Amino acid sequence: MKYTTIPGLNKPVSKIVMGLSNDIMNRGYDNDDNLTYAFKNGINTFDSARMYGNGLSEQSFGRWLMRQRREDVVVVSKCCHPGKFGISRVNKKAAIRDVEESLKALKTFYVDVLLLHRDNKKVPVSKIVDFMNDIIKMGYTRVIGVSNWSIERIKEANDYAKENNLVPFTVSSPNYCLAKLEHFVFPGEGSYISSNDSEEYRFYKENNIRVLAYSALGNGLLSGKYKADETKPEELPKLTRELFYSEENMERLRRVENVANEKNSKVSIIALAYLLNQDLDVCPIISSTSFTHIGENLNALNVDIKDKLDYLDLKDEKKEETTDEIQ
Repeated sequence: MKYTTIPGLNKPVSKIVMGLSNDIMNRGYDNDDNLTYAFKNGINTFDSARMYGNGLSEQSFGRWLMRQRREDVVVVSKCCHPGKFGISRVNKKAAIRDVEESLKALKTFYVDVLLLHRDNKKVPVSKIVDFMNDIIKMGYTRVIGVSNWSIERIKEANDYAKENNLVPFTVSSPNYCLAKLEHFVFPGEGSYISSNDSEEYRFYKENNIRVLAYSALGNGLLSGKYKADETKPEELPKLTRELFYSEENMERLRRVENVANEKNSKVSIIALAYLLNQDLDVCPIISSTSFTHIGENLNALNVDIKDKLDYLDLKDEKKEETTDEIQ
């Protein structure tokens, strides 16, 4: 396993993160064998949220966590997910309630990283930074961050934190994978890194903010289950089709298949290696409940494809087009 650090957290963070939103744990069932397998193979960071399975996922993880040495595990949780009918809950009362319920379910006194699951741009960042710092003072978390926030709001929040000698956001969890989103996952909001020459990519790199990338395999499009030249749009799951299906993304999948064949590897491994080979500190989140898939995903840590990044992202074609225009 390879590890990184998060500013403000005094323990290593595995470069591959285990996601806890899956069919087993969201129904409240134990997933101990897979969690233990991941942990024994170096994955020490686990990504959860109060809303996963309406709290059942954290209860399942908590039963496993209580049998581990707490300081060896990095626990990420999220608060302030919208309520019924999409009603915003980005406020101090909801944040404290969520984290206290998470701690009870997780059977721990603190989480290592607490993320705001959504933003509400009608709430001033000053109020948000203030109450998240209050939660740090309460001892409920070591580090604060965000999920699905725009970089403009993160910058505004961290500028306020700096001006007022407060703890800034040092972690962000956006959508990031080789396949490009056709639209935001959540209507009217969200954030994603579109490429390594995007404004978002540069912002995270220049500001030393760790990226926990969700949908690292394009909601399954890059898992190896689907073939670029064989899969029809209607054969994809509805959400995968709506978010990621495009001719360009199918061409990216085709190129992943080509590189996988060249490297004698698998599609999912190359897709994860695309993130791990970037010049940005990215920790892909995987949510597998299979020993085989977890083991395969770990192989991505040792695949060097830096010379293939432009090819995978179709940038070689853009370079050719530019050259032709100059001529």
